[in-house]
Parts: sequence; structure tokens; C-alpha cells
Amino acid sequence: MDRPWRHPRETLEVFGHAGARQALERDWQGGKLHHGLLITGARGIGKATLAYALARRLLTGKTGPEADDPENRTVRQIAAGSHPDLLALDGDESAGVTRTISVESVRDLVSFFGLTASNSPGAGGYRIGIIDRADDMNTASANALLKILEEPPRHAVLILVCETPGRLPATIRSRCRRVPIDPLEPADLRLAVEHAGGVIPTGEDEIRDRWISGSVLRALMVSDPAIAKTVHETSRILQGLPTPDQSQLSGFASSFGPREARAAFDIVFELIDLHLADHARQSAGQGDSRRGAALAECMQSLSRLKREADVLNLDRTRTLLAAFRELALCMN
Repeated sequence: MDRPWRHPRETLEVFGHAGARQALERDWQGGKLHHGLLITGARGIGKATLAYALARRLLTGKTGPEADDPENRTVRQIAAGSHPDLLALDGDESAGVTRTISVESVRDLVSFFGLTASNSPGAGGYRIGIIDRADDMNTASANALLKILEEPPRHAVLILVCETPGRLPATIRSRCRRVPIDPLEPADLRLAVEHAGGVIPTGEDEIRDRWISGSVLRALMVSDPAIAKTVHETSRILQGLPTPDQSQLSGFASSFGPREARAAFDIVFELIDLHLADHARQSAGQGDSRRGAALAECMQSLSRLKREADVLNLDRTRTLLAAFRELALCMN
């Protein structure tokens, strides 16, 4: 689906996450900002927006509202993706089949850090790299980053943004300062969604609301009728497990062939994860460790299936049918 909202580099307002924002700004002003930052949290809660907010402060040399002034030349350059001292990689911006961040693009980032910073006003000699969806890096791409993290140039700041830091090599995680952020509180979520031109969904829908769970991105996505339909139909199939309606499942899966259905395809697997996690917690609460372990194993297996489908561009209809077959066996 086309995104009706702004890219994080264009978003000059950060809603929530006051503790993380203040800590990063305090470290910078005190000369203690770590050269490698790992911003982690759920999808769409403002991780990349926070990364760009920090970049604006480092490159303008200003704090508070002055660092987010849309009339500031540096702020405009960052929003346009044209500032000479900021290079961003985003595994979700490619028009290609996969979202893997290539080793070639990471090597370009390493070379970028070896260049001399520009003399733009307020930049303070900083060169900043942002890798959004850093967990989409393959092993070769992640290893290519080690040079920067092990021997960082002066005033180099590398910001990794990811949902699942466990997918990053331990050698990367251990060399970064972790900055975990939480889903937005309802008041901040409403403000962020309305500021982006969206509206909070109304009506009772437990699965939908738990999927949104403090995520601005998800709240905006579900305003798209196609996405709302995907969430609703996936919920119906999950509630029918372990014996879902096969004709309903077949018709549902067959709608995921086109490339433009990728966002909806991702959402189905997110809802499956949520469903499995709920049942795993329930099993743990009942003291059924064996079933909890089986559910966790199923979750990992389906994650591998999804990633393989993304990387190899496998048929989405067949992938979904295989996923629900495995899920039905697990839930039986």
C-alpha cells in the first residue's frame, strides 16, 4: 500500500519516549554519547523518528524546538535526505523483492564514515549513519559494520534501529549502547496519529487493538480498507483453529499473490505471532511447560518460513497455506 504518512526523517515531532530523548540529549551535551546506538522496540512506535531527532540535534548543534525548526537549512536537508553528513539505509525502502540490506550498501556506509565531515553550521564535525530495520541485515552486512564499531572515527555515530535485536550478531549488540523504547501510551498514540492525519479506529475489535498496541504505524495502516480486511479475516481464521474453514482459508490465501500485497502478507504473520504468544503465555500460566515449548518452537519455525519466502520470493499463497497447516497441527 502507498504510505499516506511522512517518512521519519520528515517528522519533526516526537510523541512520547521522553526518558530516552532526554537521556540521549544529556549524553550528547555531556560529551558521553556512545558511538554505536541500538534503538529497539515494537514496529511503528517511533524508533526511527527518535533516531532522526537525535541526528538533527547533532547536526544543528541545537536542542529543544530549535533543533526541529522547519526553517533551519540543516533540518530541511535532513528531511530531504540530502545532508552531506548523514547517510541512512532502510531495508524497507527498496522496490526490490527482499528487504535485506546489502553488504555493498553497508560498505558504502563504512566508506562514508572515512570521509571528512562538512563544515556546515552547527554540525560539530559529526558524521551520522542510520540503519533502519537493521535486523534485515544478513551476516555479511552485519560483519561489515564491525570496523566502524571496533574503531570508530572521531564524532562518528552509528544508529541501528530494529525490532528484534536478537537477530543481530552478538558482536554487534555488545558494541552498541541499547536504547529500548516502549509502545506509546494511549494519549500519545492518539496525538501522534492525529498529527499524521489519521484517526484512531473505533469499535470493539480485540485482535485489531492488540495488534496496534501503541504503534502509530499500525494505527495508520489499519485505516486502509485492504489492511483492515486482512486483520479481520486473519482473526477469523485464527479463531477457527485448529480446524479452520478450508474454503475460507483457501480464498484468503489466494489473494496474496501480487507484489503489492506484501504489507498485508507481513501483517498475517504478525497476527500469527501474537496468537501463538498469547497461547504460550496461557500455557506457562497453567504450568504446561511442554506445550509452551512446542508453541515457541512453532513460532520460530513459522518465522523461518516467512523469512525464506521473503528472501527467495516464494509464492505467498503456498507459504500461507503451509503456515496455517503447521499452525493447525501445533494448536491441535
